[in-house]
Amino acid sequence: MSNGDQVIPQVLFKYRDDSERTEAIIKSQKVWLSSPAQLNDPLECRIGEIPEDWKARTIRTMEQAQLMGFIAPLPSFEPPKLLFSLSERETKQWLKRFKKLTHPRQVKAMRALYAEHGIELSRPENIFEDMRKRLSSVGVFSLSETCCNELMWAHYGANHQGIAFGFRWSGDCKLANPRHCLPVTYAREKPTFKSGFKNEVQIMAPGSGAPNILRVSFEDDVFR
Repeated sequence: MSNGDQVIPQVLFKYRDDSERTEAIIKSQKVWLSSPAQLNDPLECRIGEIPEDWKARTIRTMEQAQLMGFIAPLPSFEPPKLLFSLSERETKQWLKRFKKLTHPRQVKAMRALYAEHGIELSRPENIFEDMRKRLSSVGVFSLSETCCNELMWAHYGANHQGIAFGFRWSGDCKLANPRHCLPVTYAREKPTFKSGFKNEVQIMAPGSGAPNILRVSFEDDVFR
């Protein structure tokens, strides 16, 4: 299967020792996905330091997008005549006061008004902490494109005395899905966020009490 320039081999291999855990893969028809902390390299799935000035600019840009969507949601960029349960007169007075506020106070006022109507806005500053948590809890199943690698046999195949499973993908299984099955990329430097990132928003039902979730999309190249 081809995904752009990426070609996923029909069969991917897992080197294993001859043990009860290996036998359990056959008996249970299940595989174990390791957390990054369980892998050999302590730097697996770790992001480098995010420059504070870039982080602050990114948060402000995302907050400005929230503000624009709040006070000028229409293509004409006309301010709304009504805000939630406020009357037309109350809305006009609220917006008049709002425009005189500094950026941080505008964000605070916007959040307060949403909260008064049972909606908790996502907080852009939380997106970075969420990213680290998601990376630390991801499950990893490492595979090889070949079953003939001597170094792999030595390290993961019980010093050439183990076995190699061949996993053939078909249909809609996760091995056939480029969102789940990714080639390992080795680089001298960690990729860094320099010019924004792809994000995704999960909209929660009004009145549910749960906040909308804003986070880095797994489709983002640096995050991947």
